[in-house]
This record gives sequence, structure tokens and C-alpha cells, in this order.
Amino acid sequence: MIEIVNLHKYFGQTHVLKGVNLQVNKGDVVVVVGPSGSGKSTLLRCINRLEEVQEGEIRIGGENILSKTADVYRIRCEVGMVFQQFNLFPHMNALHNVTLGPTVTKKMPRRDAEALATELLRKVGLSGREHSFPSELSGGQQQRVAIARALAMEPAVMLFDEATSALDPELVGEVLSVMKQLALEGMTMIVVTHLMGFAREVANHVVFMDDGLIVEDGTPKGIFENPKTDRAAAFFSKIL
Repeated sequence: MIEIVNLHKYFGQTHVLKGVNLQVNKGDVVVVVGPSGSGKSTLLRCINRLEEVQEGEIRIGGENILSKTADVYRIRCEVGMVFQQFNLFPHMNALHNVTLGPTVTKKMPRRDAEALATELLRKVGLSGREHSFPSELSGGQQQRVAIARALAMEPAVMLFDEATSALDPELVGEVLSVMKQLALEGMTMIVVTHLMGFAREVANHVVFMDDGLIVEDGTPKGIFENPKTDRAAAFFSKIL
């Protein structure tokens, strides 16, 4: 599904990604963990072409999405992303936030888009809130609208960048339950999170990043219980 080869990213003179290599198979739930500043969020933004890359390849379904001929808008349809901040349009209700992408980008008829949005809002537990504006929703509800919005583009893979870190603790569970359901349905997902419990329960592949590199990757059990590097062992000893 996704193959990343020798990926390098600079911000000015700062070398943020230093030759990242990663393979993600269809249906994988990959959780990316590591200290702040290790390059986790930058990696996701590169996969979604929100950041330009100085060297390397990112292949999705065999296509190098970094090539000059790649269709960035089509790629972003296929690679859904949910951010730490909800980024909903405040002047649009939940239904309109979800239908905007399919109607504008995919030219879906409005009636079809609204039917899809209604079903997706039901899927994320928001039936009856279709006409609520973001200011009328809790943080957890807004994030679930953001997930429905990403799913409305019918992506092949979903990226979650600290999707629960801006939420009050009691609201985290309602967003995680939606993410767990997507995993059960076979959605390919790459998740940046500090929630190790989610990684243990849902991930089949855990990646530990530090200083712009993937230091270790493997199963949750292997990474958490038997890290192979001193750096990973030191990190997990502090948070597990």
C-alpha cells in the first residue's frame, strides 16, 4: 500500500527526516511513537503532500507521489488526514463540512453527497447532529466530524496526527472508539499518538522514531516488551 524509501526533509538548514524507510501493507494499523521533535508529524504531512520533500520516494499503490507528474489533489483524496486541531469550517454545519469535499473535489451530486455524509455521521455516532455548527459541538464531536469529513473522500489510507491530544481526557475515548472501528473494518491507518494503550490494543505495527530516523519497528509486543535499542528502551521505560 505505502512504501517510503530514503526520505529526507529539511526545514531550512534543519534536517528533520534523515533517510526514513517504511513499508505499510493494506489493512495495517501502524502507530508511530517517539519523543517530541522526532519527525513523526512531518512524516505524515509528507505522505499527504502537505510538505515538500528534498530526497527520497513515497509510493502509494506503486505510484511515486513525489514525482513532478503526480496529481496532488487526487493523492489527497486517496490519503485522508485527521489533524490535532479539528480544522472544521465554523460557518458550516456538520453535514456541510462533510459534503464539501465530495461535491467540490469529486463533483459528486449534492443529494448523493448528503446521503453519504449522513451515513458517515451516523457511523461516527453523530446521528441527529447533522445541522449543528462546530461551536455547538464538544471537542470530541468536532473531531468525529473531522473523521467523517476525511472518510467522505473514500480514501485508501487514513493518517491521524495526534487526533486526541487537543481533547479533554473524558472525550478521548469517543474518538478512539471510532478509530478502533475503522481498524476492525480493515482501513489502512498510520497513527501518530502518545497513547500506548491504543497502540497495544489496535496496532499490528509500531514504529519508534527519534531524531528524524526510524530507530525500531515491529509488533507492539516486541517493541514495548523487548526493545532492541537502548534509546527505545529508555523512552518506553519512562512512559509505560
